[in-house]
Amino acid sequence: MPGNASSATFDVNGTTKTVAICVASSQSSCITTAGRRFAGSDPRGGRAPKLSTAQQELLMQVYRDGTHTSAELSEIFRVSRATVYRTIQRNAGGVDPGDDASVT
Repeated sequence: MPGNASSATFDVNGTTKTVAICVASSQSSCITTAGRRFAGSDPRGGRAPKLSTAQQELLMQVYRDGTHTSAELSEIFRVSRATVYRTIQRNAGGVDPGDDASVT
């Protein structure tokens, strides 16, 4: 039996926020259309990316140039090293993000 979904509207500091509420009767999770829109463009839900597509492309370009370490990239882009590693893994096609040996 699928879960039942509804929404509630709250006033937070003068800003109206609508929250999708899901009560799952026999499911471990229930994702509503409103929840997907709230979470970003990813149909699976979850957080919106910390880096835009353009920022990810620039990060990869700088990483491939070998001029900066992963730690330096995290400072430049103001994200955690884990975010840099995940971005590299998603976009590098088999390159080990921990391998900063190419940087001199």
